[in-house]
Amino acid sequence: MEKEMIKNRIAQVMIVFLASMFLIDGVLNPFRATANEDQAAPAEKIVDQTQADTQSIQGTWKFVSVEYEGKPNPEKIGDTITFMKDRIIFDQSRTDAAKTPELTFKLDATRKPKEIDMITNIKKKEFAWRGIYELDGNILKYCVSKPDRPRAKDFATGFRNGRTLSVLERVQPKDQPK
Repeated sequence: MEKEMIKNRIAQVMIVFLASMFLIDGVLNPFRATANEDQAAPAEKIVDQTQADTQSIQGTWKFVSVEYEGKPNPEKIGDTITFMKDRIIFDQSRTDAAKTPELTFKLDATRKPKEIDMITNIKKKEFAWRGIYELDGNILKYCVSKPDRPRAKDFATGFRNGRTLSVLERVQPKDQPK
């Protein structure tokens, strides 16, 4: 008798479970198509935004301010970098430019905040400075962490956190160094 009661109880629970799943699926099903269609447009828009940002970042930029681990770095102000296709080229007029490895970059506008990776290979080992960026017309702001640190998640540096915060201004063609 007790076994039969347990079997009946299990059967009741299964029926309630299956009925609730059917009802939930039936109730939500009409909204699924709309939700998926609504989500598709923003996803495509975000992918397009990554491509648009990659296009917009192309060109030469001048450092307006630089901060490393909570301290200003005035030596970098006025230096330039150039984003060309997927590469970053540092100002070759500086004496330390010869020591600067070649970098590539990747942007991802699908993230909030938008993400930037600056990547180099030294002796067949990849190093990536990962961070976030904001591109507003002719102003580029990014905050990246040293390769051995977690990705920067905000535009802030602090004592020994391994982050660099840079604000750059686009160099107009007439202002570009010769």
